[in-house]
Amino acid sequence: MRTLAAETPISNPGEFPLVAWGRRVEDVLYTLHLFGSAGIAAFGWAMCRLLRVAATPWMILWFAAGLFIYNVDRLRADPADELNIPQRVRSADGLRPWSILLLIASAAALLLVPLARRDWTTLGFVLLGTPFCLNYSIPLRGRRSKDIPYLKTFFAPTLVLVAVFVLPLTHLERPVDARFVASLALWGWGVLMGNMILCDLRDLEGDLQTGVGSIPTLLGRAKTRQLLWLLAAGTCLVGLAMACFFRDLAHHGAVLAVATSLYLALLIIAVKRPRGERFYERWVEGILFVPAILVAAIPS
Repeated sequence: MRTLAAETPISNPGEFPLVAWGRRVEDVLYTLHLFGSAGIAAFGWAMCRLLRVAATPWMILWFAAGLFIYNVDRLRADPADELNIPQRVRSADGLRPWSILLLIASAAALLLVPLARRDWTTLGFVLLGTPFCLNYSIPLRGRRSKDIPYLKTFFAPTLVLVAVFVLPLTHLERPVDARFVASLALWGWGVLMGNMILCDLRDLEGDLQTGVGSIPTLLGRAKTRQLLWLLAAGTCLVGLAMACFFRDLAHHGAVLAVATSLYLALLIIAVKRPRGERFYERWVEGILFVPAILVAAIPS
């Protein structure tokens, strides 16, 4: 019987079988966006912990939404992807049946979980948001939303932020300080934008060749790195300000601010020289897990 990992090619025939199998498992995690979707759920969990609201009801929906959107995108050929992430495109070809299966399963979860809970508010958000998300990859009247100049960089961070904050905040039984929510959302958006701009920096050459507009195609490589430095400094300052002004973040704010911005700074330094796809899949996507690790590690 063929396994999921067996569908991906062995990158080096000379490797030990266990090492080669481990690489194929990694390919599955990254190619089907299981790692990235788990990162979105982890990021959402951290934001909810900082807001002191329940995260458990929403984590399956955040995970399913990541799988749904990404696997829809992977099922459509994109000339830019063949230039920017050729290894993942090759792996995606071999994993296409699994990608379709995950797409169906995640769509079912997004519909059935709110229905089972009789949560009509969340179901409404799902139904309203799905066409908008699909248009990122599927043309509407001949155009995808990511073909709109520079929207590509802002789409995913803003979508994740809205999902992470809107779902729990529209189901609250007690009010939350709006200033705290806005400050935390600004900090979280800065972290998500850092992740996305780094990915778009990786995609710079392919996007230029295929006419895809992003912040790096507008600014160029050097100025994009300068923007990333400003973003790292800005998110650090926002986090430190939250630690000073909001009692609920007194224990976490300074550590979150410094550690997350330091992680982003290390990534900015690392991408000064060319990096392979696996670097971005492991470490750039890995920034989504950093807030959750820090929140879990720091006593309340």
